Amino acid sequence: MTAEADDKIPNETGGLLFGYWVEQFREVVVTSVVGPGPGAEHHRSRFVPDDKYQEEELARLYQQHGRLQTYLGDWHTHPVGPAYLSKLDRRTLSKIASFQSARIPCPVMVVMSRGEDDWILAAWRWPGRGHKWSPYPRFNVRWFCD
Repeated sequence: MTAEADDKIPNETGGLLFGYWVEQFREVVVTSVVGPGPGAEHHRSRFVPDDKYQEEELARLYQQHGRLQTYLGDWHTHPVGPAYLSKLDRRTLSKIASFQSARIPCPVMVVMSRGEDDWILAAWRWPGRGHKWSPYPRFNVRWFCD
């Protein structure tokens, strides 16, 4: 993720998170990260992923892991902003949560912002309707990526 982020500065980039929940909607394990894809568009304040590439990668990972792991949500960078959710990020999480085919009622979003020496990561999850957003990450993420 950091290599992809460094490569696209000053533009945003991102991708998908794949893995499983340890404690439902409280702790998640990320086992694989999918990048934006070769057809993605990168801009200073947003990026548009290569949907076809990402769908193919998710299908491959799902089969590779015996259909026991799944799509968890998205990750993206804020190269010149904080690692907080923007209004667009919140809308995106809401859309993922309500998209029946995604089959994830509580999607995750990791936002990476550029610190002095390295990237700062903050993990967020969709709190559900009627709940307020916390100014801090709401759950634990463990990374076991290849």
